Amino acid sequence: MCFVMRVVSSRWPLWDRNQRTLLLARDRVGIGPLFYAQHDGWLLWASEVKGLLASGLIDPRPDVRGIDFVFNFYSMPSGRTCFQGIRQIAPGHYLKVKDGAISHHQYWDLDYPDRGDERKFQSADDAADELEELLRAAVRRRLVSEVPVSCYLSGGLDSTTVLALSTQEMGRPLPSFTIGLDNAGPADERHKAAQSAEFFGSENSVVNITQDNLVRALPELIQANEGPVVDTACCCMIELAQANRAAGNIVALTGEGRG
Repeated sequence: MCFVMRVVSSRWPLWDRNQRTLLLARDRVGIGPLFYAQHDGWLLWASEVKGLLASGLIDPRPDVRGIDFVFNFYSMPSGRTCFQGIRQIAPGHYLKVKDGAISHHQYWDLDYPDRGDERKFQSADDAADELEELLRAAVRRRLVSEVPVSCYLSGGLDSTTVLALSTQEMGRPLPSFTIGLDNAGPADERHKAAQSAEFFGSENSVVNITQDNLVRALPELIQANEGPVVDTACCCMIELAQANRAAGNIVALTGEGRG
């Protein structure tokens, strides 16, 4: 199962013809979803529920328990979904299908050391150097692209660090995009984002969001999310993504764990 250990930010199907075995693996922390369903001897899988429904074999029926999970836990803490008969592979797991039998296996988990067993560094500088190299490697990996790349920029520590490292790696600043909210008070990101963009020489575009924008975006967001939306900030993100795409960019680096 060595290939599974390399599933970092995607999902992989692998058919072993000799063993007549199918493996479906999801990335370690669940960045990319992987759904599956069974119907009349068929096993279907897709990265979106809509892909399964498009087969015509699965009826779109709500799973009340799954919807209840979302509103109570603000996530889906199991293999359920918001649709009856449709399951999802958990992060860090893979599904094995052989001779008609399906089994679930975990290949990775978060490993926090017990108190007193933490890794020790010789100095704070050593720890900072290693953290920088890990961040730099993560940014470098996501800059390998044949399409235009940009940054989402709030002016905070995370997104500004991503902009800084991508600028150093590329040898030039990437264009950046920022959400603007009127009457947001201290939550207004435009001023700090403009400062960060100016410091690194990034061309910064501000996407101003109104209440009308949020109301219009919500139905589209629910459809894209394929379930309830409990964080309305996502409405701003979908507006930001649309503006970024309209500017000709395909990939956006963020400070939220996605690239």
